[in-house]
Amino acid sequence: MNDFQYLTVRPDSEQRIWVDIQMRDGAPGTLEPDTLSELKQYLTSIQQQPVAGLVLRFAIRKATNSTVKPADYSVFQNTEYTLSLIQQTQEIADLLQSSPVYSVFIIDRQCPIGGMALALATDYCISSFSLVAESCFPENALGLHPFPSVIRQTIKRVGAFDALMTITASQTGVSLPADILFDKGFIDEAVPANKLHETTLATLQKKPGKKKALRIKLPFANKLLRSYTSSRLSQQLIKRLHITEAHHPAPYALLELWKQHGSQANTPSQIAFAESLTKLAGTEYSGNLQRIAQLKYKLSQHPDEPQRLKHLHIIGSGETTCKIASYCLLQGIHVSIQDKRPAALEQAISVIGDKMVTLTGKDTEKLSELLSHVTPDLKGENIKTADMILLIGATHLADQQERFAELEEYSRPDAILATHSSIIPLQKIAAAMLEPERLLGIHFCYPACSTPLVEVSHTDKTDKQLLDRACNILKHLNKIPLLLNNLPALLADRILVQYILQGIHLHQQGVPHNIIDAAARNAGMPSGPLELGDIMGLDYCLRVAETMEKSFNTDVPFQLVKMVQTGKLGKKSGSGFYRYRNNNRLKSARLEWDGSIEALQSKLTTQITEEAALCLEDGLLEDPGLIDIGVVLGTGFAPWTGGPLRYHRGY
Repeated sequence: MNDFQYLTVRPDSEQRIWVDIQMRDGAPGTLEPDTLSELKQYLTSIQQQPVAGLVLRFAIRKATNSTVKPADYSVFQNTEYTLSLIQQTQEIADLLQSSPVYSVFIIDRQCPIGGMALALATDYCISSFSLVAESCFPENALGLHPFPSVIRQTIKRVGAFDALMTITASQTGVSLPADILFDKGFIDEAVPANKLHETTLATLQKKPGKKKALRIKLPFANKLLRSYTSSRLSQQLIKRLHITEAHHPAPYALLELWKQHGSQANTPSQIAFAESLTKLAGTEYSGNLQRIAQLKYKLSQHPDEPQRLKHLHIIGSGETTCKIASYCLLQGIHVSIQDKRPAALEQAISVIGDKMVTLTGKDTEKLSELLSHVTPDLKGENIKTADMILLIGATHLADQQERFAELEEYSRPDAILATHSSIIPLQKIAAAMLEPERLLGIHFCYPACSTPLVEVSHTDKTDKQLLDRACNILKHLNKIPLLLNNLPALLADRILVQYILQGIHLHQQGVPHNIIDAAARNAGMPSGPLELGDIMGLDYCLRVAETMEKSFNTDVPFQLVKMVQTGKLGKKSGSGFYRYRNNNRLKSARLEWDGSIEALQSKLTTQITEEAALCLEDGLLEDPGLIDIGVVLGTGFAPWTGGPLRYHRGY
């Protein structure tokens, strides 16, 4: 029986105890003083009990009445409150570390603020493959920095430089893949979400030792060494990731705190961290990030009864297919890939295998298990058993119409039929179907693995329950669905291609390609427009641009047309605005330009903000807030702005 208010405690027959730590819902969630107090009391009470193992995880405290509200981040503007949370978190982390009870922490959702300190204080930390660095250090998404106990635990595991580099680099808007956390040792083991329980049981049986950093990576006691390391880290943030102090003060504040206090857990250090967090929480920059976090929460709320996708069938075997298939395999989903060309299927399976190797390393058993769930399909035999069928790569309307007319005949009646195309009108595809209500658009934004947003488009005839089920499935996959009216190019492609076209127009006017891209990155975009065009494929950009030209009178630059005609398609052809060899970009000559960088940045960002305003006017979405969060999540537009409409028009 559970007699706790903030914990759910479940002992089992083997004297193992499973504890869910309730956090207030939000994006990210928060732990409250009462929750931490109850957790401390419980952990103290079991120290001398015959416990075979303790398993902890975070859980959402759902509202049972109107008194429970989503996370309120304004509380961090109160220094006394923040200091209390810092001290409570440190006490529990110390208690877990000194406990004779073997403990395991499961991370299968975004950690709450300060939560990583508890996870890393246990003996063994297991996560799902869908975890990303931003999930572990959610404070960054709010313009804050982690608690000192988080810094202390991460340094103990991986050393000062790797710990601080990863934490400061995982600022919101900068995508760090999950394998960084596993490679560096933050997390002990990663498995598909459906294997978390099984892996936890095996861990409790074996009780592997706690991971510690090598002696040469231990915390720096010498302030001069800390000062030197902080300086190096600051340089890396600016040069490699374009994280400037003007736009992202939190990582620089964290480095200054570490330089002054190191990894100490004493009261002066805790007070300094609390005062720093209070100061950051009251800034306009943090307020904009909190707005983005709440908008994200609005879109990503999980339904009470999640729909699970068991079998995804993908028609097409290109790069996008490989990325979506890889992501779904890591969620424990069976994926079948259909292509009538044996060589193309073989290549796709090879690419997926390479992706799995980077995550599983030398664990051949885990690799084999993952790859056993992907099936090549030359004749479409898996169509009849799939829960969802996604058509990727068919670029002509007639091909899409023919495919979906066949799919509705041979698929299960309850299967979701979806096109990945953002440029072929759903209404025209549905016109060739007997059951047009079964069709919708599911467009994984580029790049499919790391970008959280998935655009879901529909027609007036699309079945409402089918639409809800598709969104439910995507949320269960840790993706964020955004419902859109079916206008050409949808949202992310429309914004990104306009951004790329603006970059090409500037290049036609004589501005060097590297200057344009550097200006865009320094303005807060994750990639410059020309390097992004190369990566997405200039032929794809041209197809989207031509669609937009017909619908929105978009000006397609002649240089883009000429490059595609001459086979300069970007990275995949070895040449675009940059040159490539063995899939790596070659270093180009440094070109100088004596024009105004500020004017360049203004033209690039204004192109995005004005196009976002046009999307609102055209009726793609009716809510300005959803346009803002869609552009931020789907394109990487700087979250510290609060979104393009807020930045440009003050919505």
